[in-house]
Amino acid sequence: MAPPAAKASQEMTARERFDFHLAEMKKAAIEINPLVRFAQDIECLDKPERPLALGVLGQWATGRYEGDGVYAGGDQYSRRPLQREAARHEGLRRTRFSVIQVHENDRRKWMRLSESSFEAFIGKKVTA
Repeated sequence: MAPPAAKASQEMTARERFDFHLAEMKKAAIEINPLVRFAQDIECLDKPERPLALGVLGQWATGRYEGDGVYAGGDQYSRRPLQREAARHEGLRRTRFSVIQVHENDRRKWMRLSESSFEAFIGKKVTA
């Protein structure tokens, strides 16, 4: 595994090496099993006051976005299947999903998830 060709002739900084190897690790994990979704990276290497220095969370995809509608809950440990409604929101940087329990009107209980988190949270689409 080699660093990017543009950086090969000069020394990479520790931050550049970290970012490169983290991206390579994620890419390799997805190549090993395409159901892996990286929902969250926590990196506080320059913040020693924080309790967690580094964390990478990989989850199994339990569903795939198939348009707005009602999805079964992806949690296999639920006593009854939860249904979620998803609406895609195009953001400046990435797509986010609004996830709410069916018939929930209290906006404080709505969640906004990235696509990888959403796919690890939901099950199959139930209705349109």
